[in-house]
Amino acid sequence: MKYVNVVLGLIIHGDCILVGKKVDGYHPAGLGGLWVLPGGRVEEGESLEQALVREIQEETALAIRIEQSLGEHLQYLTDTTVTLNYFRCHAVSNAARPGDDLERVSWLKKPEAYARLAPAVRETFPLELAKWFRD
Repeated sequence: MKYVNVVLGLIIHGDCILVGKKVDGYHPAGLGGLWVLPGGRVEEGESLEQALVREIQEETALAIRIEQSLGEHLQYLTDTTVTLNYFRCHAVSNAARPGDDLERVSWLKKPEAYARLAPAVRETFPLELAKWFRD
């Protein structure tokens, strides 16, 4: 059994949230072509926070300030256990551009961002994050 840590950012700028569309045909969890929160795998020797800063830079070209952990969700795949670690972040600017495995990025208001995110993404939200979207 393999274990993988993934970090994901709820990135806020003003009253908008950044969402990204995965490149079609890409993604081990079958999320190609779907809208997600930006993030990615933690590399060996990285803290969760270091990985999040790196992944957000690679995927969106943004600098972020991490505000708080929003919890985690465990996913059990055939031969891998994936821990999804969610963080609330503040974007230093709104000049995001797609990179790495995202084909598009969009700043959206909370209700629109929630609706745009793939159901497979929303169902992995820890309680605190799901509650934040409902409030």
